Amino acid sequence: MKKIIYFILGVFLLASSFNAVHAAEKVRLASGEYLPYLSENLKHYGFGSHIVTDAFAAAGIEVEYGFFPWKRSLKLAKKGVWDGTILWVYTEEREKYFYYSDPVISGRKVFFHLKSTPFDWNTIDDLKGYRIAVSLGYSYGKLFDEAVKSGKINVWAKPTDKENFQRIIEGKSQIFPMNLEAGIYTIKKIFSSSIARQITYHPRTLDSYSYHLLLPKKKPGSEQMIKQFNKGLKILIEDGRFDQYYKDALDGKYEK
Repeated sequence: MKKIIYFILGVFLLASSFNAVHAAEKVRLASGEYLPYLSENLKHYGFGSHIVTDAFAAAGIEVEYGFFPWKRSLKLAKKGVWDGTILWVYTEEREKYFYYSDPVISGRKVFFHLKSTPFDWNTIDDLKGYRIAVSLGYSYGKLFDEAVKSGKINVWAKPTDKENFQRIIEGKSQIFPMNLEAGIYTIKKIFSSSIARQITYHPRTLDSYSYHLLLPKKKPGSEQMIKQFNKGLKILIEDGRFDQYYKDALDGKYEK
């Protein structure tokens, strides 16, 4: 009888050990829509997701994605409901709760506006008086964020970039800061060519930044998983896949 009990106990412990290892081989990441980098409706869930998936794959880790409004994605990861979230710029506030990966994608933000709207700027002070559209959950750089917090500039927040571009077209907002490549892509995607031609952007850079994978500090194993991800990301950059995926994104090859 004892032998049978020991056998059953051994099988149970072995199964528990297997399940623990298996669970550690999968990471669940919350994300928002950010064409062409992230989207539930693109191949590989977009260029950015493709990079993240392959970087984790190099470490033997599978990725599951969930798409939510940006603010909710961050909250789900912060609470540990999901294992992490992509792709975010650095802020001191977020660093209190998350480990940051090495840069996944780099870029710059510019102001989009109607060609019929006269707009020029050199400093944040020049933005006073403009109706500025922003997307919920985004950081637009330290100077811009501080100006919003202090009430120096006025912003109207919407959940999606699409809604903000619609506000620009309707004249409800005058300028909208966004990643240059993503902005151009989004305009072409959601508007007819005749409407898209009405929108332009100011060449001055509002903010240069890099996007990162964020894993919550409160969740055990996050720090080690970030290290594994960074190693995988380095492999993608060195073997040329990163550059190829970027080219594919610009060529529209992630469209289903």
